Amino acid sequence: MSILLVEMYPSQATSHIGDSHGVIVCAEDADEAIALLRHDSFDLVLINMAALPDDGFDLIRRMRRAGDDTPIVALTRAGPDDGVAARALGANAALADAVDPAALHACICANLRRAVDGGRPMLRLGDLSLCLTTRDASFRQASLNLTAGEYSILELMVVRKGLVLTRTSFLNHLFSAREKPDGRIIDVLMCKLRKKLERAGAGRLISIVWGRGYMISELDALRQRVSDTVTVANHGLVG
Repeated sequence: MSILLVEMYPSQATSHIGDSHGVIVCAEDADEAIALLRHDSFDLVLINMAALPDDGFDLIRRMRRAGDDTPIVALTRAGPDDGVAARALGANAALADAVDPAALHACICANLRRAVDGGRPMLRLGDLSLCLTTRDASFRQASLNLTAGEYSILELMVVRKGLVLTRTSFLNHLFSAREKPDGRIIDVLMCKLRKKLERAGAGRLISIVWGRGYMISELDALRQRVSDTVTVANHGLVG
């Protein structure tokens, strides 16, 4: 699953939704959220309107006017007015920012199930497929047998394809603000992930952007296919 969290303080994301809902991508305002929505597909948008009410209403309005039917859950200030206004603009649910975490968890799960039932349970990039419900990854229908950490890294990269992701990006995604793991754990997980992709024949999918981080793009998937096609053709010529 992938959630777009629109929150003034992205480092506090886990205080709202924890780490049990898959990929969490953060935006600090409506403009950044719209840019991400144009680039990627999300299963749910969670807006902390208690912190940025004007941007929250603007984001809901712009999404619905553009025909974007991604489920929206709005966290509003105390009192019914903001919740009523958010739903009137197109939010699927509106809860007070101080709502019990269990109620928020149930609301998110209900809307994520509707997103899956609506036919978006898979992420695909070229011959790479990720099942968002089982959290399994495969390349040309062969399972990659990834660990939870390896899958989370790969899923985040596919969701944010075309963007360079740094060590910090992965750390923020994998760990809560209270945890402070050594950043080298990302290098270890990435090394293992790339080896598994290489063994599956997908060694060209992840690009290293030296001094910055890692990236997956549509171009990487195209290069993989072109490389495989050339290899097959060369084998045919040799034979």
